[in-house]
Amino acid sequence: MYIAPLVDVLTPVSIGTVLGTNVSLDLIGSLNAEMSAAAGGIVFGSADDPHADMYHHFNKVVDLPLAETASLIKATNIVIEDRNAVRPITSIEELERGIPASMHEAILTFPPIRKLVKEGSVFGFGYDYDLLPSEDRTGRLIHNGSAYFSPKESEVPGDNPSFLEYEFHSDDPLFSADELDDIQVTREWMQDFLDNDEESYDLTDWPAKQGKLDK
Repeated sequence: MYIAPLVDVLTPVSIGTVLGTNVSLDLIGSLNAEMSAAAGGIVFGSADDPHADMYHHFNKVVDLPLAETASLIKATNIVIEDRNAVRPITSIEELERGIPASMHEAILTFPPIRKLVKEGSVFGFGYDYDLLPSEDRTGRLIHNGSAYFSPKESEVPGDNPSFLEYEFHSDDPLFSADELDDIQVTREWMQDFLDNDEESYDLTDWPAKQGKLDK
């Protein structure tokens, strides 16, 4: 028995699909030539098809529901992937959409947020603080290869370096350069939010907003 994968059900059923994969290519070619519309043959479900009723029944009971299911699964996958995609969060409106799980570690290990999680002042997406990575891995990736250059010799360590440093570990989170930029923008906005927000909502419990910061 041949079971069509979901990627196939959105296209017309071919003769090869109906007959299965055990039929020889010569037979399939012969049937295609004899039964094609161009050759004056019949088309499944047409008035000349003696099995039209059975074909329409099969189409109604099996084929169409499969196509509808495939479309629903495809739409659902798009929604799920979009909800978990890294995106810049720079407003209350963006917070209301929820913070993608793919950004949770990057936010929780951001030093100002980590401090609040450790103190128990915020919900922290429900994560156990002791299970968080001890390092701000995302911060290291963001600042990899960056340096401050001064027009004159600086006494600050790291300024005007003779070469740029990059550090990668095998267990680093997998973010693209654009995603790291989006996370950095989000962190900067959250830092400003923590510094200036009078209501002191818990950024790690949004949009529920049940947590409160104790300043």
